[in-house]
Amino acid sequence: MSMLHSYASAFAIAAITIAGFSTANAADRLDERMAPNAVSGNISVWGAGVIPSGYQNEDEDTCDPTDDGIDEFCESDFGFGSDARVHYDFGNGYAVQLETLLDYHLELDDDGDDERHAIHGAVAGHLIHRSGEIALGAFAGLTGTAHLDDDDRSVHGLIGAEAAMFSGANTFFGQVGLATPITREDAVDNLFFGRAGMRHFLSPNRRLEGAVAVGYSDDSDPGLDETEDLLWWQFTANYEQKFDDNPFSWFVGYQGDYLDNDLPEIDADESVWVHTVLAGFRMTFGETDTLQQQDNYGARTFDLTNLRAPLSYPDEL
Repeated sequence: MSMLHSYASAFAIAAITIAGFSTANAADRLDERMAPNAVSGNISVWGAGVIPSGYQNEDEDTCDPTDDGIDEFCESDFGFGSDARVHYDFGNGYAVQLETLLDYHLELDDDGDDERHAIHGAVAGHLIHRSGEIALGAFAGLTGTAHLDDDDRSVHGLIGAEAAMFSGANTFFGQVGLATPITREDAVDNLFFGRAGMRHFLSPNRRLEGAVAVGYSDDSDPGLDETEDLLWWQFTANYEQKFDDNPFSWFVGYQGDYLDNDLPEIDADESVWVHTVLAGFRMTFGETDTLQQQDNYGARTFDLTNLRAPLSYPDEL
């Protein structure tokens, strides 16, 4: 629990730091960048290459072509995904947003049959309040995850809070949440997670984003007799550019997930890095004419943290 308290303290300090930024410049005010239409949204699709590295199992074995017994997280493969959001502004700074996420890739074992795969899907609703340069939100939803290991499946409930601050060409954002299991068998137990990041607009239609996420569960596989402590880190970066004369944009990105599964009862440790490189297209609707308007006013202020790795990989570790 001391580790969890340290994470909570770190995110609290980050939130206080963000809140302390000066917003005195009148040009930074949100009402100067608001879109005229109450309804906005977007939908995107992408393809991805998924590349594991640094795999180590509980016996400290690693991926080695000469060792026929080790094949988990030893092969790169193909994946794809999609997300969609619809945002409705009620006026007086209040809005709701509905969101879906789908992330899929083939198995990462080098046994050559591709019979198993990872699927992570989520649906959630956000309640949002904007005031000046600050946006606050709360979200709740459900996830469904197909694990890499055999035919295991799990369902988790999501709940959390989020905040964003707009300052000129920059947006600072943070999110904390809990994924709690609804189906208990082979599901990761309560996963506490948080994410913080920054978006920078090189121009209203050119967007850079970077973020760091962290998560912790004190039992990543309740089906086992021994306890498995799961620590997860995620590092993301992406660039997006929208065409000025139509609703389409293209983007490229990177997502790196690190999982460390600690088995204290048998004094063992398992870990892996999974790197995802992706490229795709997004279409927007509603009169949010630029990427910066979507970020400040519409359906891009908040999104879900991608929990594919901590919910679908621990069975394979």
